[in-house]
Amino acid sequence: ANPRPPTMARVLSWAPDVLVLLVIALHVALAPYAKVEESFNLQATHDVLYHGRNLGRYDHHDFPGVVPRTFAGAVVLAGLVAPIKWLIERSDSIGSLDGDAVAMQIVARLALGACTALAIARFRFALASRIGAPASVAFALLTATSFHQTFYASRTLPNVFALILATHAMADWLLATTTRGRGVASSSSSPPSCCSDATSSSFSSRSRRTCCGRARSRSRTRRGGAR
Repeated sequence: ANPRPPTMARVLSWAPDVLVLLVIALHVALAPYAKVEESFNLQATHDVLYHGRNLGRYDHHDFPGVVPRTFAGAVVLAGLVAPIKWLIERSDSIGSLDGDAVAMQIVARLALGACTALAIARFRFALASRIGAPASVAFALLTATSFHQTFYASRTLPNVFALILATHAMADWLLATTTRGRGVASSSSSPPSCCSDATSSSFSSRSRRTCCGRARSRSRTRRGGAR
């Protein structure tokens, strides 16, 4: 078995992902409030947290919007931050409901940003498996230094919820194609049975050359298809 890498090496391997997460959190701190496009999912998260099963008090009855929208993302996000809400409500440092709600808005955005950062980290791992660690580190640095993705990573837009799922899907695709490609390469690199010494005695020299030539031709075809 391969020895486990040193603890410091394992910590440093996560450094690019931590950098992305810190940049996302910085955007939350610098711009904690929401834009109008984010209001539906943000209000829906608030309603799930504060009204629970009392559906009659939900905001979308008064402000339904132009088109029907899903509560799925808001329900998941509310479930993630509900334990933190429980702690905040019992904290003496926040004495008003307004302060409580503002704190929960920031917490919800941080939680969404962490989910986005986790998806990006998983995609980076898949990228490292496919084309190497240096490219995956470059990807993380480009993500951390680009404004658009890190700014919107914590904002409750429908596209951000979809981005998390799409990023995980892309990571799965990269990992699957990498594994399949390695499997094809491994099988194509093994010598045909008719070329091995164990079976060479049962073939004439001419038959063995013909068999090996056909098998190698099939191996080259499989490698070309894998690429």
